[in-house]
Amino acid sequence: MDSREYARTVWNSRRGMHEIDVMLDPFVKEDLLGLDEKRQREYVRLLERTDLELVNFLVRGADAEDDETRDIVGVIRECHLRRMRKAEKDGLPEEQ
Repeated sequence: MDSREYARTVWNSRRGMHEIDVMLDPFVKEDLLGLDEKRQREYVRLLERTDLELVNFLVRGADAEDDETRDIVGVIRECHLRRMRKAEKDGLPEEQ
């Protein structure tokens, strides 16, 4: 993904819906470029979906009808869960 396509993808990841943005914003900025080209293309295609579809897949856990969408949704949810666990761990007081 070249820098122009990446900038467009970052822009298209901003949906204006908190439930989606909390997952997509960190994903596109921290994880996307570390994925292989196939998964990057899957992500770009995912962004063509409506906000309601994204909420259903990402937040409500609805199954997508195709393998590629299920794959990238799983990657996004996994990355989000990893960030949440890390934030929870980092936010807890250290044991003495």
